[in-house]
This record gives sequence, structure tokens and C-alpha cells, in this order.
Amino acid sequence: MSRTQRNAGIAAFFLEHVAEVIDMIDLVHGGARTVQNIRAQLLGLRSESAVDRELPEGLGVRADTAERLIRDDFSVFHSNCILGAWGALEATVDDFCVSQLKDSAVRDQLPALQALKVPLGEFLGRSEEERWDWVLEHLKVSRSSVLKPGVGQFESILGDVNLGGKVDDDLRKLLFEVKALRNAIAHRGGKVDQRLIDALPGWGMAIGDRIHVGYEQVVAALLGMSVYVDLVVHRSRGTEWQPGGSSAPSPQRLLSTFERPEAISQPRP
Repeated sequence: MSRTQRNAGIAAFFLEHVAEVIDMIDLVHGGARTVQNIRAQLLGLRSESAVDRELPEGLGVRADTAERLIRDDFSVFHSNCILGAWGALEATVDDFCVSQLKDSAVRDQLPALQALKVPLGEFLGRSEEERWDWVLEHLKVSRSSVLKPGVGQFESILGDVNLGGKVDDDLRKLLFEVKALRNAIAHRGGKVDQRLIDALPGWGMAIGDRIHVGYEQVVAALLGMSVYVDLVVHRSRGTEWQPGGSSAPSPQRLLSTFERPEAISQPRP
């Protein structure tokens, strides 16, 4: 399999994953509302205690859970979807990089790789499959890539493996904001902190606010990640990428959806 084919397969896997996550979000929304409607219809015919007794085993608990999810606008669920998808994006970019490193024609022309200093014994002691993952980790450490904001985390290392290039301004801004939100969810328990306020000063948040991620917002974040992967695979093919050129909405539209302040946070209870 050629490098271009490998990279296309890597992209296809991620895009399919995102599509499945969006389908799962729709399923959870629909399922919760169905359970809520069943309970509401039964309550119209019987007392609440009778309904709770007559609901199939476990459905009463699920009905309570459905009510909580709906009241919360599924925010915790959406937040976890963003966490998982960003992790999948990180793994996808790693796979692109390893695919490049496995190609000797690319590898022999990478200044960053030639300048990288690693213990030769450790390199040779690893299997062929493990070597390039190991080299990539050393490249990432040398670039402090994980500490960079937004797509800077990825561009700093993609450039080292001949997959760097221009990023649409709206897409760059969107993924900067998505990563900032992801970090607050992951490291601050889903509450707004000063770092998030500094990263997103126009959102009108206060320290301690509970981060709220709505449906349109999580979908915009997921599609933004997909658009970025599509951009990288275009670089791999050597073909021109145009904003909004695929079936996904344009980065500008995704950014405007993601940035609506009313969808971002709720005051701390």
C-alpha cells in the first residue's frame, strides 16, 4: 500500500468515527425524548406512583436519567464527545506522521528527522512497527507540540514530516477554541477558569461558570475536526483544498455556530 493510500485510509477511519459519534448523539437525544414521552403519556392516564410501578423494570430509572439529560441539554454527554473526538484527532495526526516516516523517500528528506538525536541502541532494539511511533514521540517532545494552542499542536509536527501547510483562518480559530474548551472540560472538571476566559474573551464567561455544550456546538466542533483531517489528506495527495469544498459546512459557518455565547456556559449553581 502506498503512503497516499495509507493516509487516505487514516482519514477515512476518522471521518467514519466522527459520523458515528454524531449518529450516537442523535440516537441519545431521540432515545431520551422517547422515554420522556412514554412516561408523560402514561402520567396522563394514571397517577405518578402507578406509572412508576407499571413501567418495565429499569425504565423508571432510565426515565429519570432521560429527564436529567434533557434538563441539562445533554451538556455533559456533549462534553465527553468533544473529549473523545479530540483524542481521536490526536491519534489520527500521529498516524499521518508515522505513515510519512515509514516512507523512506519522504524520510530521507526531512531536516527535522536528520537533526533529531535519539539513542541508536533504543531505536535498533525496537521492531520495525514500533520504531517510527517511538521516533514520532521524540519529535513531539522536541517541538513541545502538545503544549501549543489549537492546530499548532498538530502543525508543529506535521511540518516536520512534509505534511505542513496553510490553515484556513476560520478553521484555525475554531480549533483553537475547541481545544481551549476541551482543556477546561478535561482539566477543570467542566468549569470555566481564567485560561478559558483569556482564550475566549468575547464569550462573556465568569470563573466558576459551568461549561455548557449544546447540540449545534458539539456538532460544529466535530465537523471542524473532520474538515481539518480532510485538509491534511489533501496535502498528502498534493491537491488543493478549498474551504467548504467538501460536503461539510464551511469553516466560517462552523465557527459562527460554535461561537454563540448563549451556548457556552451557565452560572455555577
